[in-house]
Amino acid sequence: MATLQTAAAIAERYAAPWLIVPNVGDRIDCAAIVTEDGYTVCNPSPMGDDKARLIANAPALLAELSGLVGILLLGSTPTPAELAAALAILDQANPKE
Repeated sequence: MATLQTAAAIAERYAAPWLIVPNVGDRIDCAAIVTEDGYTVCNPSPMGDDKARLIANAPALLAELSGLVGILLLGSTPTPAELAAALAILDQANPKE
């Protein structure tokens, strides 16, 4: 069973934020996902922009989901600011065309 973690613990565990490195090697359609200090999270592959954004935002998505679930488990309701923060992360991971 999954355990709830704070956003700070998630960021530390997964070395967030993750960054997209486009056009890796000699192929313009390949991207890699790396941490700020250069650790490779996802090896270069032809994943496209949408998948790269989703992977790069995984730590932030996990942190927001964990926070919202924690609020709900306490029997509370997320505030408008908490919901807005979660929606902002979702928009980064999946921007509207």
